[in-house]
Amino acid sequence: MKNYFTRLFKYNEWANNRVLEIMLTDGFNEPSVLKLFSHIVAVQQLWMDRVLNNTNKIEVWPEYTLEGCITLSKESSANWIKFVEMISEDNLDKVISYVNTKGVAWSNSVEDILTQVISHSAYHRGQIAKKIREAGLNPPLTDFIEYARTQKS
Repeated sequence: MKNYFTRLFKYNEWANNRVLEIMLTDGFNEPSVLKLFSHIVAVQQLWMDRVLNNTNKIEVWPEYTLEGCITLSKESSANWIKFVEMISEDNLDKVISYVNTKGVAWSNSVEDILTQVISHSAYHRGQIAKKIREAGLNPPLTDFIEYARTQKS
C-alpha cells in the first residue's frame, strides 16, 4: 500500500503543478481559481498537521497569493511524499483522532486520511478546470490516467 500511496501523492504533485502552470499564464487572472487552489494547499497542510498531531492554525479557505500557493504546494507535496515513504505498512491502519474545523471530534485511519487528501484535491481541481474553461482557456488534463501514461513512477 505504501508504494500505491507514494504514487498517488506524486500524481497529486504533478496535477497541482499542471494547474499552477495555467495560473502562471500571462493575462490569466481568475480570483476564484486562486481561492480554490489556496484551499487545496491549505487543506493538504491541515491534514498533515492532524496526522502529525500538530496544533493547527490553518484557515480552510485562505486567500494566498499565487507565489504563496506555489511555495505551499511544493512544501506540501514534499512533506506528504516523505510522510508516506517513512510510515510503516502497519501504521497505515493507525487511527488518528482530531477535531475538525467545526469543533467536532473524529477518528480515522491514516489510510483513510491519505485517500481523503488525494480525492479532495482532485475534486477541487475539477472545479478549477471548469473555471479555466469559463475564462476561455483549455484546462490542463489532470486525470490520473494521464499521469500514468506520461510518468515513470
